[in-house]
Amino acid sequence: MSEGATPKPPAYPIESVDNALQLLLLFREQSTLRVADASRTLGVAPSTAHRLISMLQYHGFVQQDPRSKAYRAGTALAQIGLAVVRAMDVRAIARPVMERLCSDLGETIHLAVLDRNEVIFLDSVESRHIVRVGSRVGMRLPAHMTALGKVLLASLPGDRLTELYPEEKLPAGARASVVNRRALFKSLKQIARDGYAVSVGEIESDVAAVAAPIRTPSGDVTAAMSVAVPVSRFSEQFSERAVPRLAAAVAEVSEQL
Repeated sequence: MSEGATPKPPAYPIESVDNALQLLLLFREQSTLRVADASRTLGVAPSTAHRLISMLQYHGFVQQDPRSKAYRAGTALAQIGLAVVRAMDVRAIARPVMERLCSDLGETIHLAVLDRNEVIFLDSVESRHIVRVGSRVGMRLPAHMTALGKVLLASLPGDRLTELYPEEKLPAGARASVVNRRALFKSLKQIARDGYAVSVGEIESDVAAVAAPIRTPSGDVTAAMSVAVPVSRFSEQFSERAVPRLAAAVAEVSEQL
């Protein structure tokens, strides 16, 4: 589909979902929404429009002004928008820092964000070594098997972690360091204290990585950066050299957010 082209509607549309999304799209053009507006826009009875808005309110997508009784964009909608903006901002800000870190350490640098229990790779700067860890841009990997994922999971509250990992047994990787939820949660507490995570041969047996979190001005973890290296070049000495340099890099990005 070319840029700007109108997408085709799905073959089996769900009317209630379509109506709810149409209401959210109205906030692109107006700051408030009333039940009468929703009823007129959707061509449905006011009672139906009210039920739709009530469900959006329940999930935090809209909130009602107690005086005017009109609805405005809620915190959930704002958070989604801010998350998208931050993801774009963090990539632009992080890129030059990643390039310098790659030059300094001579290894591949990754940038990623968390999506439920997976990490999504936003950007990579590859090492110039012939044998190197390649770019992972666009890839999704299980969070509990990667240094990036573990350092992102370590920032989440316990109830959120339980929601993401409802079962005690976890999927195993090439050589996963954690195979059950109890071990994972214990390791995440240590990672939160240390401020960084290490993964050796968990997703791929010949890949190791050290990762650290990138924080917003409010202290929330929004992304993570890692140094990825072939296991043949990974050592305690390399880790001792990489951790402080990586910490300085994520701090530099965090300060610019």
